[in-house]
Amino acid sequence: MQNNIGTMQPFDSDGDPHGISQRWQRWRRSFKLYLTAKGTTEDSSKKALLLFTAGVKVQDIFYTLAGLDEEKTFSETLNLLDEYFTPKSNIPFERHLFRQIKQASDETVDQFVCRLRQRATTCGFDDKEDDHIRDQVIDNCRSNSTRRRFLEKENLELSDLLKIARAMEAVDHQAKAIEADAESHQVNLVNNPNTNCVDCSNDENSEFTFTVRDHNSYHDGIITLKVLGTFTANVFVLNNESKCRTDFVVVKGNCQTLLGKEAATKLNVLRVGPVNAMSSKTIDTSNSDIFSKYGKLFEGIGLLKDYKLTLNIDKTVKPIAQSLRRIPYALRDKVDAKIDEMLKADLMEKAPEGTWSSWISPLTVDHKKDGDIRICVDMRRANQAILRERQPIPTVEDLLTPRLERKRRIFEVRSEMGVSSNIAG
Repeated sequence: MQNNIGTMQPFDSDGDPHGISQRWQRWRRSFKLYLTAKGTTEDSSKKALLLFTAGVKVQDIFYTLAGLDEEKTFSETLNLLDEYFTPKSNIPFERHLFRQIKQASDETVDQFVCRLRQRATTCGFDDKEDDHIRDQVIDNCRSNSTRRRFLEKENLELSDLLKIARAMEAVDHQAKAIEADAESHQVNLVNNPNTNCVDCSNDENSEFTFTVRDHNSYHDGIITLKVLGTFTANVFVLNNESKCRTDFVVVKGNCQTLLGKEAATKLNVLRVGPVNAMSSKTIDTSNSDIFSKYGKLFEGIGLLKDYKLTLNIDKTVKPIAQSLRRIPYALRDKVDAKIDEMLKADLMEKAPEGTWSSWISPLTVDHKKDGDIRICVDMRRANQAILRERQPIPTVEDLLTPRLERKRRIFEVRSEMGVSSNIAG
């Protein structure tokens, strides 16, 4: 007689290949319990149920190994799959994986030991399995205080270790519960708006209804906050004219008082940006006559006229005539127009006919954001022949000190007759 108890999840044969042996052993154990609960006893039915429950991928593996025409019993089928999913273990590698296991942040020591024991089944520890698990717990448990307690006891067995860990975890949980109740966050509520505020004794503004006291606290990790309610109030900073109206959320428990980014920005206690960034200021030139007075300076392109620049050339550098860089056909018309424009603006000039130069640098074209082009010359090789002039750059003190020394003090002398004169001193 078979019982209707549903079905099992198929075996995951595509997961981590290093843990497939452990996954198969756990699934195989669950399947035997499933057979017992279902009440299946016939050999052919157990084999069919095994392959059906394991899934299509396990069926493909079985029929690839056994062949479609060969009949096998349930035990033979199970042994064949055992050999496939439980290959001969590489002991050094399995022990390496065992040593990498660490206690998770939300895991108790009992759960940690259970996970270690599952991995230890393929490590070949034999009768030393408990010792290896004990050492791994001491090395990779997350609590330093618990580790010290483990090391205090001589000849520590795994069973003794679990007793100590359970006791310390229970004490830690109970202590946190007591401390949370004792150090609750204080929020003062005045039910009657006409009642004086307990902090500032203000009875004129009903906005002084709530006050949040400071306290020293710190929470490690992520916690879930229980919201008791919300309120809106005016906030201001002492010795600061900035103020704003913002919403507050009151939560239960020992939590630190927080101010949101938007409110902190309005109160000028938070500025997002580089630490040494200077605030930009807009200069109002609507009433200035600088453009009308010096209008010629703002027309056209600035040129340095009647000046001949002299470059110091290193004669030991051999001149180089670089190859021409081909310009795409789609840009040639724009390049010709730009060169004509620069010649007309006296930004460049043609070389006299019949002359030649030992230095030739390639022309390159760059695109601007507005769709125009920029003509550039690659002067990197030519710059290697330029001798750098090293001149000291004057500092602010160098520029101001001579002027301060030459500055004359002017004294105004008034005579008895009411005549004034200026004397330079």
